[in-house]
Amino acid sequence: MNKAITLTAIVLIFFSTWFSSALTYASSNKPPESYSKSAVASFSTIWVPDNYTKIQEAINAAQEGDTIFVRAGTYYEHIVVDKALSLIGENEHATIIDGNGTGIVVYVITNNVTLSGFTIQKGELGIYLLESSNNTLASNTASNNSYGIFLRGSNTNTLTNNTASNNWYGIYLWGSSNNTFTGNTIPSNWYGIYVWGSTNNIFTDNTVLNNSHGIYLQGSINNILTRNTASKNLDGIYLWESSNNTLTGNTLSSNNDDGIILYRSSSNILSSNDASNSQYGIDIRDSDNNLLSANTASNNSYGIYLLYSLDNTLTGNTATNNSNGIYLRGCYINKIFHNNFINNTRPPSNINFVRPAFCCDLEL
Repeated sequence: MNKAITLTAIVLIFFSTWFSSALTYASSNKPPESYSKSAVASFSTIWVPDNYTKIQEAINAAQEGDTIFVRAGTYYEHIVVDKALSLIGENEHATIIDGNGTGIVVYVITNNVTLSGFTIQKGELGIYLLESSNNTLASNTASNNSYGIFLRGSNTNTLTNNTASNNWYGIYLWGSSNNTFTGNTIPSNWYGIYVWGSTNNIFTDNTVLNNSHGIYLQGSINNILTRNTASKNLDGIYLWESSNNTLTGNTLSSNNDDGIILYRSSSNILSSNDASNSQYGIDIRDSDNNLLSANTASNNSYGIYLLYSLDNTLTGNTATNNSNGIYLRGCYINKIFHNNFINNTRPPSNINFVRPAFCCDLEL
């Protein structure tokens, strides 16, 4: 009798354990479509349009730290991101948020947001970060907006591998600092990258093509531009009333007017840049105390051009196959030494480039 009772108890325990495990497995392997909307907020991932037909509905339902995964499709919305979450599109070119020609398409007003894998189009502002920090924007396309990607009062953000095309401004910074821009592609805007009143930003390995102005800094200090390519623009890199910026290893080719132009800009460092096939390779106007070293200017009308500028130092630069290797006018107390001027139509002949030269109205 005792043996029968014991055997029955063992069978009941085994069946109970198996049934509980089966329920757990079935629950954990349901497709996203089977979740009820009331239960979505308890999960780390929300699916659009499976759980919510609108992206904004999913944001409203999400908790801090959740991920919203948006399937390919076109969503005619203007969304506001006011929680720290990840908003991920299935495919950058096929997951589209369309502003229908008005307003802010994606408006980020909090910190620690990840936005990746979307095309954001047809708004006044495509992606707008307002006083928003520590966000990551990666592999998005912002096109056919007035402002493709706009950072205002926003710091310590990372923008990687985004494309901004056919906007008035591709990427616009206003009073924003300590942001990093890497590997972005900026074609066919009026201004490719516009930096106004912003400091300590880093631009590395970005490609800026076929814009009116490629990379444009106004009233901005202590920014670093490294290994960027700016070609087939009106101006490759333009600094206006901007100081203490560092331009290193950039490639400026086939720009209609200037490869690099400094206007009323002081104490900048230009090193190892390659400026070619433009009207002016490196153009310094009304700008003082800048250092130009180890740059190459080739196949321009003017390799290096200085106008009404003083106290600049030019050393170790190479100007080849230009109409004018170097041209100075209305300049004095500039130090020009150990440069190479080769195969220019007007080669240097009346200046000693071994020691510092103090020049005015010189055309070479």
